[in-house]
Amino acid sequence: MKTRAKKAVKKTIDEWAKQGVSRVRLAVWANPEDYIRLDLTERGTFGPWLHLYAPCQALLGYPTPQDVGVWTVGPQPEWEQYTGPRHQKDEHP
Repeated sequence: MKTRAKKAVKKTIDEWAKQGVSRVRLAVWANPEDYIRLDLTERGTFGPWLHLYAPCQALLGYPTPQDVGVWTVGPQPEWEQYTGPRHQKDEHP
């Protein structure tokens, strides 16, 4: 008998930040080790930077993480918590 894979919980980035989750990803991303780290604040928000960690960037000669300034992210509940291995340059708790 086959067991079903556990379905990932999907929420908005704001919802994850309020729960104290700082690493999220989109399930549609091709590489399962790509993720974004949020700079969480004491108020349960994030910003002003998102940090994209993508192992393939180094292969293409781009630095990782890619730091992206952000004011807002759409309200789509498409983000899931990233629980995979951390990138070697991701030293934040």
